[in-house]
Amino acid sequence: FITAKTGLVIILAALAGAISWNLWCTYSGFPVSASHSLIGGLLGSVIFGRGIGFIHWNNVLVILLVMFLTPLIGFIFGYLFTKITYVAARDTTPGINGLFMFLQVAVSMLLAVSHGSNDTQKSMGIIALMLAASGGVSAGIPPQWAVILCASFMALGILAGGESVIKTVGIGIYRIKQIHGFSAQLSAGGVMLASTLMGFPVSSTHIVSTSIMGSGSADRIKAVKWEKISEIMIVWLVTMPVAAAVSGVAYFVLSRVLRG
Repeated sequence: FITAKTGLVIILAALAGAISWNLWCTYSGFPVSASHSLIGGLLGSVIFGRGIGFIHWNNVLVILLVMFLTPLIGFIFGYLFTKITYVAARDTTPGINGLFMFLQVAVSMLLAVSHGSNDTQKSMGIIALMLAASGGVSAGIPPQWAVILCASFMALGILAGGESVIKTVGIGIYRIKQIHGFSAQLSAGGVMLASTLMGFPVSSTHIVSTSIMGSGSADRIKAVKWEKISEIMIVWLVTMPVAAAVSGVAYFVLSRVLRG
């Protein structure tokens, strides 16, 4: 049994772990997954707060499997779409780049909708969970103000951006051109939208990054900056355990500060 107060402390500790790791990675220029950070944070705070037996491991394993498979699918689709696009544009003039620039804007809209339809729901889920823990609403039903707030702050975050992360994704993995941007965004947006329709939380950051890796590999595999990718992969692998550890410490501190 978890009291309302304990539940709120667990959620706050999870957010502390996830947000602190995301901020550090953004500052350092690593395209990290907020989804992985959040799940790691929740696991850490629950384990430290109530024990490992409170985790529904079957559900966690399914989510983790999907989150680790979708980047691979993004890589494959990015590779295939780029190859197909090259074949389709084989006998065209350099002016085709203008068309790809237009198409890239169009698929950017698909990517934005896919991103929002998956990532924003996690933030709304956390708010709904906090309200449910405090007796405010039924579990799984976010109020309208939560939807508006999450959408607004998602947009603000995108506007604020992270210049170092943009550089990493834009030129740090592969110096993408219009054809690569079109193929990578189309594959990433399609994978994310399909995942959302099936109800799976996925990492948009990982899917976009691996789609770019796939698109670059389809062009010139030696031009892909695999050394930089290895650094990104290490950060991806440590995201969940680090977020869990920070959340555990945060729970320890918050539970004592808010005691009584």
